[in-house]
Amino acid sequence: MGTWAYCQRAWGYARQGKPSNNQNEIASGSLGHTRHAAGVKAGILLAWIAGLAFLAALIIYLIQVIK
Repeated sequence: MGTWAYCQRAWGYARQGKPSNNQNEIASGSLGHTRHAAGVKAGILLAWIAGLAFLAALIIYLIQVIK
């Protein structure tokens, strides 16, 4: 689907089994997407950790106020 959205002619050639002429660019783009996905996953993990740290601090604060 991605190939078709980018270039219908390239999609047709791929369906015929013809190799792409720009394998280096395709590999580089795939690597870039993989790195970006890893960064997004790390950001999500850090957001969860920050949220948990905030909740822990809030609970500690409320315990101190109640005493």
